[in-house]
Amino acid sequence: MVDRDNDRIQKFTNDGVYLTTWGAPGSGMGELQNPVALTVSPNDGLVYATDVNMERVLRYTWILAAASFEDGNIPEGWTVFP
Repeated sequence: MVDRDNDRIQKFTNDGVYLTTWGAPGSGMGELQNPVALTVSPNDGLVYATDVNMERVLRYTWILAAASFEDGNIPEGWTVFP
């Protein structure tokens, strides 16, 4: 689920049980500014999220979604399209 007002993505079970949150306001790796949509690929489970203010699409797996970006490295499985 896109939490646009808080610049983050949240994951819930089909029953609405909260699982995890990632992202924070900002322009760095793993940070979001106005995320507006996401979709999950039915073929490989990859998740694509649009970040309007940064004019990019993030592609990642659910497993790596909570990864830390403090060291400035892009974890395997994440791709940023400027």
